Amino acid sequence: MTRLVKLYSAAADPEQAVAQSAYLRNRFTHLGIPTPQRRALSREALEGLPLPEEADCIAVAQRCWELPEREYHYFAVDYLRGHVDRCSAELLPVLRQLIVTHSWWDTVDHLAANVVGPLVAADPALVKAMDKWIRDENLWLNRAALIHQLGYGEATDPERLFSYCSIQARDEHGSCRS
Repeated sequence: MTRLVKLYSAAADPEQAVAQSAYLRNRFTHLGIPTPQRRALSREALEGLPLPEEADCIAVAQRCWELPEREYHYFAVDYLRGHVDRCSAELLPVLRQLIVTHSWWDTVDHLAANVVGPLVAADPALVKAMDKWIRDENLWLNRAALIHQLGYGEATDPERLFSYCSIQARDEHGSCRS
């Protein structure tokens, strides 16, 4: 983590940070590192490190989410996406916490489609959690449940998808309150 913070801090561009923050309606602080550069710095920070275990994935994601700058949240999303195959259902409560903390489409959508989705595909018992998330009072959990199948292609469960759409369509407030 220390290596990542050093690399990101050295690459910070205050002018770009203002523009990036404005793009997300000034909801988050940014360092001002463009995505291609951020990903290159991320690879550099991870260079030479062993493949993580699930506990490492959880610790890295949680630590990144504690930092105020959005680039660290993006790093966590990319890191989890890259190692989701090393994780189990134990990651889902952590993902839930990430989704409801510092919530916005830029992280929620990627977590849902690229981390939650593969976890659910690998462990069909997790579909029950998606059935709960679609009815949760938190709109970001609703959104994550709705789009978690984005990468499924032919394996998409259309009945579940349309059921989720129907649940959301009936809710005039944008979230589900049973």
